[in-house]
Amino acid sequence: MKKKIIKVLNLGYKAGLTIIGILLSLNIIINIAEWGWELLKDKPYTTETINDNVEVRIYDNGTYSVYNTESRKVTAKRMEWVDMYPCTDSRLARFTGPNGKKGYIDITTGRIEIPAVYTEVWDFNEGLAAVMTDDGIVRFINEDHSVVIENVPGNSEYQHYQFEHGCCVVHDPQSDLFGLMRKNGEWVLPPEYEFIDRAYRNGCRLILDDGLSGLIDKDGNILFEPKYQDITLCQGDDCAYLTSGGRKQKVSLRGKVIEEFVIDDISILEDKNGDRHPYLAIYEASGYAGVIDTRNGHVVIPAEYYRIELISGGMISASIDYDCLYSVLFTTDGKKKEDK
Repeated sequence: MKKKIIKVLNLGYKAGLTIIGILLSLNIIINIAEWGWELLKDKPYTTETINDNVEVRIYDNGTYSVYNTESRKVTAKRMEWVDMYPCTDSRLARFTGPNGKKGYIDITTGRIEIPAVYTEVWDFNEGLAAVMTDDGIVRFINEDHSVVIENVPGNSEYQHYQFEHGCCVVHDPQSDLFGLMRKNGEWVLPPEYEFIDRAYRNGCRLILDDGLSGLIDKDGNILFEPKYQDITLCQGDDCAYLTSGGRKQKVSLRGKVIEEFVIDDISILEDKNGDRHPYLAIYEASGYAGVIDTRNGHVVIPAEYYRIELISGGMISASIDYDCLYSVLFTTDGKKKEDK
């Protein structure tokens, strides 16, 4: 009797192992089939890896899908566009869904975190992102999809609604002017400037007013009033080059003059035949050209022109437009003769 029971138990044990083996084999076959189907069903496509576990598939028909290589599953499909190289400090990147609306996807998992319900979206930075709804209103949201700032002047063509050093440049489409806003929605500078640039590494920003350049610090305080032809921060961002009236100075951000007269380049002043002037030379400052007397370093014609050349009759032609179609004539002592 004992032998029969043991024999039955052995048979049951072997049958159980066989069943487990069959189930495991079926599971492996199913997984292989699913993997093969994922590889084949939407081919052909190219892939871009955007994270250790996430890749974007770009199909020949112009659509996108997002694939998690760890779970081997497509996490989002039939998308019109995915920002594979976001300029952001966030895990969330922009995408456009099949309905043409826009939202945000987590590039570490491939999952859609904020659904495609907006007409326009901008990159997350410093915890906030600008989004535009169908009514043309811009709002700032956080990564939890909560509205932080309401009713910001909006322009879908402006690409840089992004907080940097605690402030964001805002463009008012009605006045076509720019302002600077804090994270609590308060204006640092109201929208009354022709342009406010993105922040440098130290938080400073260039501003434009009536075509002239100025500089503000990260808190919106005026460092240099907008009265300069050009302002360029020095390498290291601890000083600036200020150009006005054809003269270029190197100045600390506190306003102390470091170098009174800076010249970017000097070249010979010659005519079309190659005959050069004996003591006058072309000097360049902030991308503009003028004439300097090499005997004493005095400026004869300020660097406010696009091209300088010596012409017949001992005259100097100075182009006043970028395409050099219009010019002003000077004598060699810097006196303006006539427009041409």
